[in-house]
Amino acid sequence: MRNNLATNILIGIGSGLVTNLILFVLSKYHVLNVTLPLWIYLIITCLGYGILVLVLYVIKYNKIQKVLKEFKEGSFGDSYVYTWEYKKSNGKYSIYGYEPCSIRLTRPLSELNNEHTITYGHEVPEETIKRIIQLSIFAMVDKTAKEKLMPTIDFLLYKETMQFYR
Repeated sequence: MRNNLATNILIGIGSGLVTNLILFVLSKYHVLNVTLPLWIYLIITCLGYGILVLVLYVIKYNKIQKVLKEFKEGSFGDSYVYTWEYKKSNGKYSIYGYEPCSIRLTRPLSELNNEHTITYGHEVPEETIKRIIQLSIFAMVDKTAKEKLMPTIDFLLYKETMQFYR
């Protein structure tokens, strides 16, 4: 929270300085040769900050949509390969308003395990899959959190693999 507040203050100061620089350049070259009251500068600064926040929101929204579009299949540790879809939800396992649903194997177990084919792998509980997907999406979207989350994700994958071998 504190880091976010400092970032917001720095963005506000930066947008105010940029606005003042633009107004100075315009007034210097007689394009805008009027003195403006302080409240107009404040409105221009607030508009600049609002536009910056809107642009950052659109960038993050596009990044989330790209990750959700591409990340629909995976294996967890030594498990079989699973596929899933996303639905809008605010449930326990939702991330950015989306939750993985319709989790299933890419091929049924009867097709994977037959007398002619030996397959190695194991099934993973749905709650574990949802938790790993949730943390993975958060790590893909927020690169600063990726460094902190990767040990947790690796531990979950290791734990799931060890559960199978017990």
